[in-house]
Amino acid sequence: MVRKEKKSSEETTQKISKTCSKIKELSQENLYKSGYNQIKPNKRESQIGQILTDAEIRFKFHRIIEYQTLQNEHRKKEVDLFIRPKKIIEHNGTYNHADPRKYKSDDLIREHGKMIKASEIWAREKIILKQIKKQGYKILVIWEEDLLKDVENTTKKILKFAKL
Repeated sequence: MVRKEKKSSEETTQKISKTCSKIKELSQENLYKSGYNQIKPNKRESQIGQILTDAEIRFKFHRIIEYQTLQNEHRKKEVDLFIRPKKIIEHNGTYNHADPRKYKSDDLIREHGKMIKASEIWAREKIILKQIKKQGYKILVIWEEDLLKDVENTTKKILKFAKL
């Protein structure tokens, strides 16, 4: 017996699409409410996670932290690694965060489909981290290049920070 498939009407297709969008929106909202995102860590974040795991230090990947902007607006930032009660380790990739050892302030970096100056990335990140620190968080930034070229000293730095 051969089974024929019915073709969905345009109206049904739109309803399904709308429902899927709503489910995705609610899922994202629930992730933010829970303060934890299920996205897997990248290779370098996993490397830092392994350093902490080997030292038996508990942490969470991709935790959502709320902070206030300079204009007193509420914002959320997904931090790379979170250690209770209030420690954050941020891994900064060489390109995406425009490592100042590799990029000049006027160098252009592609971000969300548009080109912006490295200096704009640095200024924005400095302000965000400063605002998060105002809430009592301690933050350690680990650059990709340090993790790749000086594993021993970077590991010591991570462990010293995590055990404080």
